Amino acid sequence: MRRKALVLVLLALALALGLYGCTQKAPGDSPPANTPTPTSPKVDVKLDGKLLFSKEKGIWSWSGGSSKRLTKDGSLQQPAWSPDGKKIAYVKMEGDYSDIWVMGSSANDPVNLTRFGRSGSNTWAFAPRWSPDGSQIAFLSDLNTYDLALWLMKPDGSGRRQVSFMNDYLGGIDGPTWHPKGDSITFLAYRTGKSQIWTMTLANGRWQQITDMGGGAYDPQWSLSGDALAFTGRGEGSKSDIWVMAMPDGAPQRVTTDGVSRSPVWSPDGKSVAYLSGQGGKFDLWVIAVEKAPEGTTLRLSAPKRVTQGLDPDPAGGLSWAR
Repeated sequence: MRRKALVLVLLALALALGLYGCTQKAPGDSPPANTPTPTSPKVDVKLDGKLLFSKEKGIWSWSGGSSKRLTKDGSLQQPAWSPDGKKIAYVKMEGDYSDIWVMGSSANDPVNLTRFGRSGSNTWAFAPRWSPDGSQIAFLSDLNTYDLALWLMKPDGSGRRQVSFMNDYLGGIDGPTWHPKGDSITFLAYRTGKSQIWTMTLANGRWQQITDMGGGAYDPQWSLSGDALAFTGRGEGSKSDIWVMAMPDGAPQRVTTDGVSRSPVWSPDGKSVAYLSGQGGKFDLWVIAVEKAPEGTTLRLSAPKRVTQGLDPDPAGGLSWAR
């Protein structure tokens, strides 16, 4: 079991940090012509609502133009707001296992939902995501598998069940995101060799491939209305950029060209996409306005704008945005 656990941890780290090349700016890369100078100290973009991210093994929030650390103890990551913004699901890492926890919006009343540490089985849990109605939490685990599989449970940890089934030793799945209707979950999978984005209908377990990017795709995120999808796509080498698609019939549209961007998240009103860019060697929060064109198969995109200077969040921890 320890060999399995070690392999899974190394795989998770590769997926989150190294495999996609998002930790450093590649030599010779330049920011898009329509973006602010990365080293400029002037930041005047304001975002409505509140964002969650992980940093320095803790969970932080961004609201009203400033950041605040919510947690003090433990190694915590991958926070996600509940639909009403009153609770936060997150991952707590331990030496040879991890668990899904839920706490209040001010980091009060933490509750361990999976309790894998008590079983002594070196079981891992990652990427908690609330269903649109708040009645379920999707997460990833290797409880019955070698690779990470998709699971569902109620917000109190009951009713836990595995919902994705694929052969082991292929790479598993990562980055789940609920469709706004709550009837399907989208994620990356390695069914064709490279990571591509797939959607699985919960009622019948049917899979549908969404992307066919040459270098692979990951970090999928649905807009609130379900008419657009944002994701991270890989280009040549290890370069990663943000892409968006009008759904269901649109083609992928490239948002960034810096080669060091990932973790897109839609604003609660569906009019913007925030993401993390590593221009200059450290990650900061950027945002772009998105509007569906009249023909419905393309999206109108504004120039990317920098929101923070020196925030330096964990790019693997992702972003979560609530009102």
